[in-house]
Amino acid sequence: MTCYRISITRIGSTMCLVIVMFLWILTISRGDTEVSCVFMTTCILPCTFQGNTRGVYIHWMHLSEGHPLVYLYYGNKDQLRTQDQQFRSRTSLFQDQLSKGNASLQLTGVQVQDEGRYSCYISTINTEKDSFINLKVHTPVKVSIQHAGNRITCSSEGIYPKPELTWSTRPPSKVSFKNTTTVEQTKQQLYNINGSLIASLNESDRVYSCTMSTQRNWRRASLRQLREYDLSYELGNEVESCLLLNTETHALDLHRSTSCVGCSSIPGICSTFFCVVSASVTGSFTETTIPCPSFNTSPTSLIWRFLNRAILEKTGSGSNYTVSKEWKQHVKAVSELGSLTLLGLSSEKEGIYTCEISNVEEMLINYTIIRISQGKGIYVASF
Repeated sequence: MTCYRISITRIGSTMCLVIVMFLWILTISRGDTEVSCVFMTTCILPCTFQGNTRGVYIHWMHLSEGHPLVYLYYGNKDQLRTQDQQFRSRTSLFQDQLSKGNASLQLTGVQVQDEGRYSCYISTINTEKDSFINLKVHTPVKVSIQHAGNRITCSSEGIYPKPELTWSTRPPSKVSFKNTTTVEQTKQQLYNINGSLIASLNESDRVYSCTMSTQRNWRRASLRQLREYDLSYELGNEVESCLLLNTETHALDLHRSTSCVGCSSIPGICSTFFCVVSASVTGSFTETTIPCPSFNTSPTSLIWRFLNRAILEKTGSGSNYTVSKEWKQHVKAVSELGSLTLLGLSSEKEGIYTCEISNVEEMLINYTIIRISQGKGIYVASF
């Protein structure tokens, strides 16, 4: 390291000292160990040393205002009389591993105020070492999305660090949506966030998504806009039918044709119509499968509801799921991707079915209306 001399020796030595200290601080900062821990979990702050453990002295300190004592060990035992109140009954060393040079600190019930830089100073009869650990605290991001009328609400509670909420639509909309967002901080320094958006009633089959993101992770919740059509019609047992919307008059028609597939228009047959939703009607109507548009991979969580009351819940990628008592006689199976097969539906089971499906990063809510034509069949409309 080079120190530049100037004509006055005392000032020159002072200048040299400032430069040395400045470079030393930069070197230590670059060598910090980064540790990220989840709020209210147990966290390990690593610290190791080499050499004889005889006469070992271990001093953990939080480099915040006042430099509170986190942990002190010497004389072959803990010395915690002057430990800062913030860390009382929450810290420990792996004392059975001290002989292996492990002086890591275990911190339980991690709080937001635990975040920051820590110093681990170790001294033995033949070595001396100072290590620095930078602790970051975060919480998993959970998102709830709901709708009432044309208002869609997205919210999350207990988030850290401070989150950001953004809205998007699929497909993209040309309309500018009015939205508001409020953020509050709790006594635990966590954040609650709530956002709402006024959806356009003139746009059908549109997915609204809100993304909740922090510096460390993000999660998205999506909701497919619900439009309810109350129809009366008769269906034959072997006819595949399409519900069609006239783009000029906005009247709804039912077109019977096996060529209407994939919710696309039928050139030459009904050029002024496009398909809103399709229903394939076959069999005796004693068995009904409701699709749940999902991801390309198996979901980590699946919840089916009828009129906001739980039908079943499934977690993980396995085949096990829990069915509510009311629906045990009706639930036949759930596919790997989330589709629900029901048996023996009667008119009392007519209404809105909700599929809430999630993977590691995203949640999608899909609404399905089931209309049961007495003695005729079941009409399934997904939105």
